[in-house]
Amino acid sequence: MNSRQRRSANSRDLALAYLGMPDLADIRLKQVIDDHVARVLAATDENLSLAAELLGMHRRSLQRYVRRKRPRIARTKKRR
Repeated sequence: MNSRQRRSANSRDLALAYLGMPDLADIRLKQVIDDHVARVLAATDENLSLAAELLGMHRRSLQRYVRRKRPRIARTKKRR
């Protein structure tokens, strides 16, 4: 392995460690976006207005996104 390949491998390993993913098979753009939105929602205690502002999107767009991605979670919260 030459120095450029080692540098590339080190950069890849560093990126995976930052993302908390064990290997490249776990990285998909949709999954990274879903995880980021989930982290922002958790950090804002599910405050959609604040989360939408932090994500740089309209609140209504975030509502639709959450409804499409997490319909099961929304139903279980109503039962509690």
